Amino acid sequence: MKKLKDQFLEVSDALKLGNPAIIEKDYWVVALLAELAKLTFDTHQMVFSGGTALAKSNVKILRMSEDVDIKLIPTDAFNSFGRDKRKATRKALVQQIAESLTHQSSHFSIKEKKARDEYRCVEYELKYPQQFSQVPCLRPIIKLELMETIPLLQVEQRSIQSLVAELYHQLQEVNEFACISAQSTLVEYCAVPC
Repeated sequence: MKKLKDQFLEVSDALKLGNPAIIEKDYWVVALLAELAKLTFDTHQMVFSGGTALAKSNVKILRMSEDVDIKLIPTDAFNSFGRDKRKATRKALVQQIAESLTHQSSHFSIKEKKARDEYRCVEYELKYPQQFSQVPCLRPIIKLELMETIPLLQVEQRSIQSLVAELYHQLQEVNEFACISAQSTLVEYCAVPC
């Protein structure tokens, strides 16, 4: 962890951010995505979406990554299940994700979980290792939002890399993750009423 702490400081200095907590949080958001990338399900495809997906998956925009939005795209087989079986399947999928993120060697713990609409929408507040004082603009947690839905447009496979890996010229932490297209993200942001 000492090496990581030094890297957070060095990257923060290189980017002239003033506070390494931003780099630290970026690193742990990508670590969370790396854990999620290891999971596959017979009933759903996980698709990284939202502004953080744009910022972290080789679409160059300047944006802080605080929320991780994952769309859960159901398969045709899942859609053929009855209501009770779909609910039970969603609940089991969400539990599998939680167990994967909080296993013994993980760096994450669940601070809070909210499930709505028969597990179609689940929100986790995840604690992550923090070595630096938070800046007022950052939440002390990573919010993971899981939402069952259909994709608006094409899904694209993209790599994901933390600012630490980028500035140290390291490999991407996530070689491939299904991401909603930039066009779909634009449509979502424009379609949401103010």
